[in-house]
This record gives sequence, C-alpha cells and structure tokens, in this order.
Amino acid sequence: MMRRIVFYLFIYSSFLSCKKESTNCGVECTDNEELLFQTGFNGTSIVDGEYSNAFLSGTDPDFDEVNSWEEFQNNSKIGSAEISYEEGSNAQRSALIVADLEDAGNSVIKFNIIEPHIKEGNHEKGRVQLNVNNNQCIREIYQTVRLKLHPDLAQLKEWEEPFYWFSIFEFWNNADWTKEKFPFRITVNLNKSESGPVENIYFNVKG
Repeated sequence: MMRRIVFYLFIYSSFLSCKKESTNCGVECTDNEELLFQTGFNGTSIVDGEYSNAFLSGTDPDFDEVNSWEEFQNNSKIGSAEISYEEGSNAQRSALIVADLEDAGNSVIKFNIIEPHIKEGNHEKGRVQLNVNNNQCIREIYQTVRLKLHPDLAQLKEWEEPFYWFSIFEFWNNADWTKEKFPFRITVNLNKSESGPVENIYFNVKG
C-alpha cells in the first residue's frame, strides 16, 4: 500500500541535439525547481480505462497546492499518468483506494495481484504499476513514498526458486520502447538470490 506520494522536478535550460522521437527534442526548458504533485490519496478515485489501464482523479483536501490529479496530468511537463495492468481482469489484479488498516481515517492506494495474468515466454507474471511517461525537461527528480508490504509476501521466503524481478519502482531515462538513443533505467526491487527457504528478502537497486 502506498500512503503518500510527492514529486519534485528540476527542469533545465538547453536545446539538445536529438532525434524527433525524443520528447525533449526542440523543447526549451528552464533552470527552475518545481513541486509537481503531492497526495495522500484522500479524495482520490480510480476509474477503469478501456485498455487494461485505469486513471486517477480527484483532489486531496489535506494539501493546499498541487494536490489535484487532473492538474498533475495536465501539467505541460507531464506526458501521461495512468495505472497499467498490461493484461488480465480485475479478478486477477487491481488498484483500489482503501482505508489504511492502521489508521481508518487515512486513505491508501492498494496494488493487488491475485494471480499471474501475463504470459511471457514459458513463464507468467503479474503487473500493477503507476506510469508517468513522456515527461519533458527532467534533470533531477525527487520522489517520496510511504510503502507498506502485505504480510502475505513473507510466503515468498519459503519459495524454492530465487527471484530478482519483483519491481517496486523504476525510472527510465530514454526508454528502450521509444527508440531514443542511450536507454537507461534504475530499478528498486525485492531480491531473493538463493534457492530454497531464506531468512530474509532484500531490497535491491540496480541500473
């Protein structure tokens, strides 16, 4: 469960040599620091889209500024913001606004994968993720999130197989699917590097 999310964006001034596929090609940026968005998910609702996706809307009354999903998505620096499932139905995966189990007056966004719903080669996987894509003028980004992992995830410590790709957060600079030069990403994930039962599962950062 995610309890609060805040985005800071540092934007910078330059015209970069680029191919037309780049979202920053021909865009004039500035050196100003900008607070883009903040929410604790109070006043937030989720509406299913048509293509295995969903959209967030509403305004969080606990913040005085940059607290509207609509204003965030309409910001000229933001390309698009949506929840992506890739495939499957709500019976297999979902994103919900629910009451915090530890504080009923606090709302949280709950990402829930009930069963794998995406075939990838000989394997199956699940996906629930908030995408913020095709953004402009990013030089530095600061994000803070309060995250709670469900106790059921402790069962993964008993799994016989190791795993390396339980992604919690991922930032792309030039994505491989946009055909831009020099794609690069940083991923925060959960990592079980050994076969058989283990004492702990660790957070891992890789780029």
